[in-house]
Amino acid sequence: MWRIRHVLAERQTAWENSLSDFKENYSDLVADFENGYLNADDSLDAEMEARLERFLNAFYGIKQAEDISPSVVNTNFINGVKVAAKLKLARFEGTLDQTSAEAFTEGPRDVIEAYELYLAPHSPEGIQSTASALLNKRNDSPNYTPIPKYLEIEVLSNHIKEMIGEEKPAEL
Repeated sequence: MWRIRHVLAERQTAWENSLSDFKENYSDLVADFENGYLNADDSLDAEMEARLERFLNAFYGIKQAEDISPSVVNTNFINGVKVAAKLKLARFEGTLDQTSAEAFTEGPRDVIEAYELYLAPHSPEGIQSTASALLNKRNDSPNYTPIPKYLEIEVLSNHIKEMIGEEKPAEL
């Protein structure tokens, strides 16, 4: 029994030490992943998709898109979705048509666009299709204002509810 406790104590200590190392090297780890992801050969798209999923799970706690519910939306989740959208756009920017490439040079306008890009299939066609759909939405509502940061959690939660078919909460 004491051996089990000893092993568990060692693991606990190692885990606590790794957390401090993680915090110190966070930006380096993210930059290293981004560099590897963006510079990988096009033939490795399937592997890069899996790496992106693991990265999002490890750094932001985001599981697979199929498992997302409105209750998981928090600041960390939103940051992960924005990073995923930015990375997907950057990886496939050379394959976007000129209109889409110009419209998304700054990235997604708000959290809803970022979420749609996060959900887009990890392929040039998937990103192009989603970018085109987002451009159509932009053109349909020219007076649209991006969602402010303080409303992102609520708006994205409601958007996910609508997508999965739950009823929207009653307006106050």
